[in-house]
Amino acid sequence: MKIRHAVHILQQGGLIAYPTEAVFGLGCLPEHLHSIKRLLQIKQRPIEKGLILVASDFYQLEPYLAELKPEILH
Repeated sequence: MKIRHAVHILQQGGLIAYPTEAVFGLGCLPEHLHSIKRLLQIKQRPIEKGLILVASDFYQLEPYLAELKPEILH
C-alpha cells in the first residue's frame, strides 16, 4: 500500500494494517471515534484495556493528554 493511499484511508475514517518488527498493527486516526470503535471490535478488545497512541514527538500527543493531571506528564 502506498503512503498516500494509506493517508487517504485514514482521513476518511478507515483502518489500515501496517508492519511492525514482529507482527502487523492495526491503526486509525484518534479523532475518528467510529474508527476507534471499529478497531476495538475487530480486535475484540474492551476499551478498559486501552490502546496505544503512536507519535513522532510529544507535541503530537498533547491534544489527547489535555485531561491528564500535569504531574503525570512530567
